[in-house]
Amino acid sequence: MTTYTARDAGASIELTPGAVFEVRLDENPTTGYRWRAGDWDRSIVDITHEEFRPADRSVAGGGGEHVWQFTARAPGTCVVRLTYGRGWESGAAASEFALTVTVS
Repeated sequence: MTTYTARDAGASIELTPGAVFEVRLDENPTTGYRWRAGDWDRSIVDITHEEFRPADRSVAGGGGEHVWQFTARAPGTCVVRLTYGRGWESGAAASEFALTVTVS
């Protein structure tokens, strides 16, 4: 399984149906900032697993990483978009991660 991180933001990838990939992004939910999945055609690529993994469970308020696993479902192209921000704040996200995914 290939893993993508913040360094890969804006990349384009090609997959075959059934292929699985992972995205790992730093997150510190105690600050109110969280990664959220945007809208895209989930019939092409769908989230099959999602979790937050603390960096150090013994440190209260510490950060970690948000991890998603995606599965390529059907041929097509979509942009998997994740945004980082506080849910109660309006306006632009603090950060964004996007991958253009082509399944063929």
